[in-house]
Amino acid sequence: MPDSWVLYIDESGQDDDPDDLHLAAGLLLRANDSVGLDALLRGILQETWPLWPWPPHAADLNRPASRVAAVLRSPPSADESARAAWLRACAQPLVDLALTSPHPAAVAFREALDGWSGGKLDFHVLRAADQLMSRHRPDAYKDLKEECEEQELRLQEYLSSMGRVDGARATVLLAISPPGEPDVPAAGLPTTRRGVFRDRYVRSLEILLALVHQLLAGARDEVRLYIATRGVRRRLVSGDVRYSQLFPHIVDDIEAAAYSGTPQPPRAPNLTPLGTPNRYDTSVVPGIVLADWIANRSRQALRRGRRLAPLSALVSHGALGQPASPLPVVLAPTRGGAALPSVGVDGDPWRAVRDSLAGRSATLEGVRPEWVRGVTAAWVEAATRWRHDAR
Repeated sequence: MPDSWVLYIDESGQDDDPDDLHLAAGLLLRANDSVGLDALLRGILQETWPLWPWPPHAADLNRPASRVAAVLRSPPSADESARAAWLRACAQPLVDLALTSPHPAAVAFREALDGWSGGKLDFHVLRAADQLMSRHRPDAYKDLKEECEEQELRLQEYLSSMGRVDGARATVLLAISPPGEPDVPAAGLPTTRRGVFRDRYVRSLEILLALVHQLLAGARDEVRLYIATRGVRRRLVSGDVRYSQLFPHIVDDIEAAAYSGTPQPPRAPNLTPLGTPNRYDTSVVPGIVLADWIANRSRQALRRGRRLAPLSALVSHGALGQPASPLPVVLAPTRGGAALPSVGVDGDPWRAVRDSLAGRSATLEGVRPEWVRGVTAAWVEAATRWRHDAR
């Protein structure tokens, strides 16, 4: 009987800046009860980040000052959890500083929180407050930073444990567009059948959906798909260029573009876009919040230039740099064979994979760094083996 999966997708990085690393991240979960899954994931997130208004943003959670904001907007409650009480006590010296300091950074912080009940905080205000707290209350800041790191590790351990249960019940997928990969290719900007421009973001989304198709091929599984809202450029029949939201027919069009020139895998899964557009507001599903965190933290780790070993790098080291609890970034294909990395890299690496899937000669010449070459070689070899087995 086919399995039922849910796929949550978000992105990180400036896709229109060729000097920036951009990626799309997906969290693939095997689940037949999406309502029960939403409740489970939301409970985990609220336990991980107590007192935080829904939904949390990964970019805000990078800085300990964000926890001070959470404490300030959440009055004490007799029934709050032990973790919430500990966070409140840990942050109190910094709360006092934020409330009483005449420093411009503290004043701006108080003004930003006036009436704040959730949503993204101003980056510059949060950074300035964070720097103020680290300078003027270094011991308290150190304690709060350690608590933030514990929160991160708890969430990563949870994801890692999900990946070890029942044959990779949870899998993290990454479609990476490295620095230097142009938003507009030298040959111009091709479009999908519905006129969607295949820029860096759309190409990353194509790679992510292709990974799901290939990794789950063979059983006709059902995959319910949620993508965080964003606009995509689209050329209309009139020739005008406009932004379109990721409505289901647009997602279907991007999915089809992922297979232009390559054969569909046998018994490919059926992807059904749901709830689009999925706005990042109080109604956002918890899985997208997790995908936002995975995308942000994975991009941070990759930007640090960590020299990772080929193929097994993101497994043995963890995409977030925590060796004890790596993210589950491999999935054994249902068609058999060795486990494959659920990672694809835009540009020459993914062109080599597509060439191999289509039966064309694939070259890895010039594919660098070594870990990208290793990830790509695994897919090229698997595609060659699949073609041979299909004869």
